Amino acid sequence: MKPMLPMVLAVLAVVSIAATAPAAQAVTFDHLTVAVTVDGQTATSTFRVVDANSDGVINLAVGSSLLSRIQGTFGTTTFAFPGSYTGTFTVNGSTVTVTISSTDTFTLKFTQAPP
Repeated sequence: MKPMLPMVLAVLAVVSIAATAPAAQAVTFDHLTVAVTVDGQTATSTFRVVDANSDGVINLAVGSSLLSRIQGTFGTTTFAFPGSYTGTFTVNGSTVTVTISSTDTFTLKFTQAPP
């Protein structure tokens, strides 16, 4: 396996939203599965995502470079689940295929982080 796979997984780990909500506030936990395939080898991880205000929408502010990569790879920065999204990009001459999926019901929106 190419050494870039751990790097790709580390970048995608941003999807894992770590939020701490006050004890009195309702919190919803959903799950997001990320599968990354490089050179025919696949690594899969499932992350728990937190909807701190239980409105069904999880907003994640990311840097402009990552936001651009997400838009270029998937053609969107908003993902409505349940469902599955697959995107492909090239890193150091290798094709990387990323699939994000969930059977839970929520919307994940990547937005531009303030400078």
